[in-house]
Amino acid sequence: METKRYKLGEFWQECQTKGLMPPAEIMAQESQLFLQGADYIDIPISIIEDMERHKAVSDKREHEYQEISSHRLAGINAEGLDCNLAIMEYQECIAMGENSEFDLFHAYSYAYFRIIVLLHKNKEYEKELDYTEKLLSHELSDSEREKYSQRLNKLKSKIYGS
Repeated sequence: METKRYKLGEFWQECQTKGLMPPAEIMAQESQLFLQGADYIDIPISIIEDMERHKAVSDKREHEYQEISSHRLAGINAEGLDCNLAIMEYQECIAMGENSEFDLFHAYSYAYFRIIVLLHKNKEYEKELDYTEKLLSHELSDSEREKYSQRLNKLKSKIYGS
């Protein structure tokens, strides 16, 4: 097993500098070595690589979250000024959220709630129906599921006349 040698304390400093989260067992090992009076710790390269991979995934998730949130916030800001612009921002927010490899529904659920209202206001009932059905495919509270299920049924009656 290939390792990298660090002076005690330097590994932790490097992790902090790079934003890496070392495994608990490595931190415990470093503490134990310190108590024993050792000067160095040997860290397996595979652990360093795992920490870097985890950091990369975490950074990607954070970047996607920020992008989704920026469109949600732009939609909120546009609502009072330009309904169509707000709809476009919410559409982008939802599309990015739905296409994310991460479960970020909490970051774009509000966009669903608002776009449904705005589409109804614009009398774009077919689009409202689509977004309502998509919303209902997500995990919602019982009260939200009930509310949007009823809304969907009323909308279907309005569109299809049954």
